[in-house]
Amino acid sequence: MGVRLARRIVAALWRVACAVAWSLLGLWTALALFYNVPLPPWAATVLMLAVAFLHASAFRERLFVRGRRGTPWRETRRSLAALAVTAAVAIWYFGFIKPNPNEDWITKHARMPHVEVVGDKVYVKDVRNSTWRTPTDFTPGYEDRMYDVSALSSMYFVLSPIFDLEPVAHVWVCFGFADGQHVAVSVEARGVNGRPFGLFQSMFRQFQLIYVIGDERDVVGLRGVARKAAVRFYPARTTPDRMCGVLRRCFGCESQARDRDARSVIVRAPAQRVPRNTYSFGPSARLRTGPVGIRTNIAAERLA
Repeated sequence: MGVRLARRIVAALWRVACAVAWSLLGLWTALALFYNVPLPPWAATVLMLAVAFLHASAFRERLFVRGRRGTPWRETRRSLAALAVTAAVAIWYFGFIKPNPNEDWITKHARMPHVEVVGDKVYVKDVRNSTWRTPTDFTPGYEDRMYDVSALSSMYFVLSPIFDLEPVAHVWVCFGFADGQHVAVSVEARGVNGRPFGLFQSMFRQFQLIYVIGDERDVVGLRGVARKAAVRFYPARTTPDRMCGVLRRCFGCESQARDRDARSVIVRAPAQRVPRNTYSFGPSARLRTGPVGIRTNIAAERLA
């Protein structure tokens, strides 16, 4: 009796798991088409609903819950059709959607930095150094700078909440040098005019990723001063050699990103990319961060 009951419970859980997985598969397929298919909005909506209906109608079939030997294909044709559509969409989505380098970029992302590393010297063209008053009222500024890697003196991981959501934060890294320069490296979704940023649509390749290299006053000021958001600095406790390695890797990744074009936010999340640049030095080299410190007011004083 106990064994039979356990089998029934396992079978019920399996059916629920399969139903949930099937629903998520259909939802992803429909939304991937809706956000990326090059059709008018009304046509994309019709296509999305058709794909969603196809997956929903397959619930009455047994292909994705339990197989039966010798089942005629006519009894599972909707499931097979839904799987074929999902496979085709996945091949197109991951293999053929390419970033467009000629979008109408917003002003703060219109110019990309160029990096050249010569020995211990890093030459960066178009370091962003804008003056922010509000997120829409600012004076754009760009400079050409040289950073001496051997003079690197400090490194911070910096976090700032997105849309005032504490569990969701943007992460970037700031480097300080003995000559008083401070540079920030931030992986961001490149904004397009007429396409407001949203967390949900960013999961479907609506935005390209870029490396923003800017003065610390610019990158921190955009969040702490213009947006009035909390900015938290995590000082890295590690050796100077490891800090130099992280700096070189960040600038090297920027150059590689320019060569191969940007990826969508869903493929490489900024919060994963920046810390990942420290992992190639081995587990023993992973950075230990100090206690959280909120430095919004301090940053504002430095930006004034």
